[in-house]
Amino acid sequence: MNKIDEFFSDLTENEKLYLFKKVRELKTNANRKRTKQVKFFVDDEELEKINQKIELSGFTKSDYLRASALDKEILKIDGLRELFIEIKKQGTNLNQVVKAINSGSVSNIANMEELKSEYQKINNVLSELIKQVRDE
Repeated sequence: MNKIDEFFSDLTENEKLYLFKKVRELKTNANRKRTKQVKFFVDDEELEKINQKIELSGFTKSDYLRASALDKEILKIDGLRELFIEIKKQGTNLNQVVKAINSGSVSNIANMEELKSEYQKINNVLSELIKQVRDE
């Protein structure tokens, strides 16, 4: 009995299985173009959405996730959250003005220029953000 046979004879079945899997993995990775693995955690709902998108795409899971991560540009725009909060506030204000006009309780809008000015400010900020995105 040679040394290799002796080594294997002392192993349990689980240890042998583990070693064979590792050897197969090493052989497989030696032939791979991509040798690094990326892992991340998702919940059940997120996994279901990902799997649905993969199935619809016709790609393999690896190809789909790689394309999603590498082929899509992610933009971070400073001030966007604050802008959306302000737009929501102004939308609420506008809705109240329209309701008042439609109900007939207001016939003359004294602050129309102020309202117009606020919307112009929002429009200016949006225009600036769009310009930043286009310039990047």
